Amino acid sequence: MDDSNLPSVTPVTTNKPGDLPDGKHTFLSGEESISKMKMPPGIKVQLFADEKMFPELVKPVQMAFDTKGRLWVAVWPNYPERTPTSKGRQPACL
Repeated sequence: MDDSNLPSVTPVTTNKPGDLPDGKHTFLSGEESISKMKMPPGIKVQLFADEKMFPELVKPVQMAFDTKGRLWVAVWPNYPERTPTSKGRQPACL
């Protein structure tokens, strides 16, 4: 397929830049996130999967448990890519 006739993509900037010099956001690790949570008495948070343990879990966009208790995660590695000529990895389910 010849995509040479596509119009140029209009750049879209964020209206909420992050704290890093290039405007990106700082993301906490799972352990750091848990340490900042305030849970009611009797509630425990347990980290059982993260990008360190499963590198393919990059940029999850949807999660669901099935009737057997298994967690299904849909990831979109090149999210929020919006151009038709993107050459990044395509969405996948893990």
